[in-house]
Amino acid sequence: MATRKSSTQKPPIDIDENLDIDTIQLSDTRALRVSLLSSKGNRYTSITRLYKTKSSDTWNPQRAIWIPFSSTREIAEILTHAHQSGVKIGWDKNHIRKNKSPYSTHLE
Repeated sequence: MATRKSSTQKPPIDIDENLDIDTIQLSDTRALRVSLLSSKGNRYTSITRLYKTKSSDTWNPQRAIWIPFSSTREIAEILTHAHQSGVKIGWDKNHIRKNKSPYSTHLE
């Protein structure tokens, strides 16, 4: 009788090369790590969410997104544009907006 694989079982990921670039700590328990990866002849920029529990002082990986290395510059440009747009509308200031979109076009 044949056995069926569990649908939640994922194939192993073969990482040939992993070069950590930097880690950005977002809070006491959350961080993002940016790495360069090589897998099966393809190259990627990886952004991994990390978390730390109260009982552990080590960073644990949670989820990662792999961006083809050839698109890394485009992602950086999009993030730069988002930052510049946010500064233009005052998102760099420490104040709270209550249910108001910065792009709202209706008159109050």
